[in-house]
Amino acid sequence: MRSRTMVSIVLSILLVAAPALGAMEGPMNQNQVQDRDRVQTNINEAVQEQIRLEINNRLRIDGSALEQMKLRAQEQTENRFMDLRDHWSRDEVGQSYNWGFVNGYPDGSFRPEGIISGTEGILMLTRMMNTVAEGMPGEPDPDDVDWDKVPEWARDQMREGFALVIASQSHMYGEGQLNRLQFAVMMAKVMGLEAGMPPEDTVVFLDDEGIPPAELGYIYRLRALGIIQGNEGNFMPQKRLTRAEAAAMMNRVMMMLKSAPTDYFHEPDMLTVILHENPTTGYGWVVEFEEGDILKIESDDFVPFAVAPDLVGSGGERTWVFTPEKSGTEEITFIYYRSWESKDTAIETRALKVEVDENLEISNVR
Repeated sequence: MRSRTMVSIVLSILLVAAPALGAMEGPMNQNQVQDRDRVQTNINEAVQEQIRLEINNRLRIDGSALEQMKLRAQEQTENRFMDLRDHWSRDEVGQSYNWGFVNGYPDGSFRPEGIISGTEGILMLTRMMNTVAEGMPGEPDPDDVDWDKVPEWARDQMREGFALVIASQSHMYGEGQLNRLQFAVMMAKVMGLEAGMPPEDTVVFLDDEGIPPAELGYIYRLRALGIIQGNEGNFMPQKRLTRAEAAAMMNRVMMMLKSAPTDYFHEPDMLTVILHENPTTGYGWVVEFEEGDILKIESDDFVPFAVAPDLVGSGGERTWVFTPEKSGTEEITFIYYRSWESKDTAIETRALKVEVDENLEISNVR
């Protein structure tokens, strides 16, 4: 009898509580009904490739920065940040750390769910752009920044290079927290992505009606490049940006771009390219021209490292000299693989785009 009474009491509590739990969620609003009926548009592969080509024509990973990243990766312990062990962002944060874009805290944590201020976001993107861009896009005016809003510790850094560019463009240089949309637009602008609207009737994300039209084109292009992915078709533009999300986006930029050689320099009548090579491993560099006969190889030499020329496995440097043959633009691709294997097995690829003017002088290399 007592048992039946207890069951009745429990059932009564559940029946009373159930409506309250439902009321907390609230009725489905009109936007939610519309979102259920919308389908996210798949991005055409040709469009994707075109946007990637445009970015790779403008940005290139600095060769020396790539070498530094490799050294930092070799020094990295398996669990550098203990609070990332089971986190979705572990690998991407690790790569962003190797590139030097992000750091952890003195206690050995990364705090992936931590939020980012506008100042912190600008300085992160500045470190990324210093790795992938050859020159500054224009000359930003320091007077465009309200320096009273910039934290004192960051003012010197914010006055230089890409930091000043991003601060002038975004006006997000204060200590206020960044959301996902703000960081994405800052990234798109400094990378030089176009702001044009996506094709008509394109559903970029299911919640893209919450993105201003002037910024939707940036989000479309970042999605096409694979830099932003969203969650179940939603971008959540107003959600606070986390440290993990920022690190992941920057790492995806690096994965998309080609790398320049370790060192290169040019004069009007020649281009010199230098790459590290270790023939004792079986790997060697092969040069390919993608089109035309605008350039020719004047010389191709390998010199062992002087510190230990007789030491097996010490490696050395391969140096090419290219000279112009006719005007135009040509991309040189350097592929590092074993000659008896397929080029698909290459462990590294570098590339340079070379412009030769009508006077048969090399005018630009990137």
